[in-house]
Amino acid sequence: MRLHDYFAGLLRNVVNINPHRLDRLEKHVAALSGYLGEDSELSSIVKGFVRQGSWAHRTIIKPLPDREFDADLLVRMKRQPSWSADPRQYLLSMYETLAESGRYRSRITLKTRCVRVSYAGDCHVDLVPYVHEYGWFDRDLIVDRKKNQFEEINPKGFSEWMLGRDRVAGGNLRTTVRLLKYMRDYKGTFDAPSVILTVVVGGQVNRLDAFFDRYCDLPTAFTSLVKATDSWLQKYPDLPHLPDPSCPGVSFEHRLSQPTYAKFRTRFHGYAGKISEAYEATRRAGSIELWQEIFGEGFAPPT
Repeated sequence: MRLHDYFAGLLRNVVNINPHRLDRLEKHVAALSGYLGEDSELSSIVKGFVRQGSWAHRTIIKPLPDREFDADLLVRMKRQPSWSADPRQYLLSMYETLAESGRYRSRITLKTRCVRVSYAGDCHVDLVPYVHEYGWFDRDLIVDRKKNQFEEINPKGFSEWMLGRDRVAGGNLRTTVRLLKYMRDYKGTFDAPSVILTVVVGGQVNRLDAFFDRYCDLPTAFTSLVKATDSWLQKYPDLPHLPDPSCPGVSFEHRLSQPTYAKFRTRFHGYAGKISEAYEATRRAGSIELWQEIFGEGFAPPT
């Protein structure tokens, strides 16, 4: 049973991030952008800022109590010839600049590919420096500090891929990813990074299913995409190749270990069976009970 009002209530009351949290995030990012863009040393290097990840794709969700949500912000930096042999300097220079600020000194953590700025009890912003390389094929490069080398990314291409898939799915792909992220966090029974969920589930969207109205509404699209994803996962007992759909030669399987993938695959299979059962139930009360086993008591009409 579809239970549109219950899905709307789950999203509004439980899953979707609070507007005031997004407002605070905008203020945090504005302050960070202003500080980096006005710094005496970095102002000539920093050329712009680009949203990335769940924030850019609108799949960000409300964190569980006492948990933070995260946002990724790409920091475009002018290519520095003197750093060509030592690309980690892009990351270190930004870290050192923030460390000089009394406002940010105690908030920052140097990570492999970003500088994390934490706002206790609220969120953290991952600042990811990148450079744009011109040539026969323009490309964007981020830095792996530990390997001290560049990695290619394509944030604009990934967002366009996500938008295209979401359009084919009738606008229900983003919402499906949000629901799956909530299941992951609420149940805590598998650990799959958001980008993995996005790539794997988005990869199952196709025009044939759209033609047969399998994305006609959220409950139908959610069930169809979960079933298709489960079928795909069951074909691969071992961790499969997970290519970046926007960047040839780049992949995401390094984000998972074989044991983590095996656990994700097994748990997802169990959820897929329960979701199909809940969707196909003919009694309203029985369907509500089955959906609540999946999503919890938050699966209720909007308040």
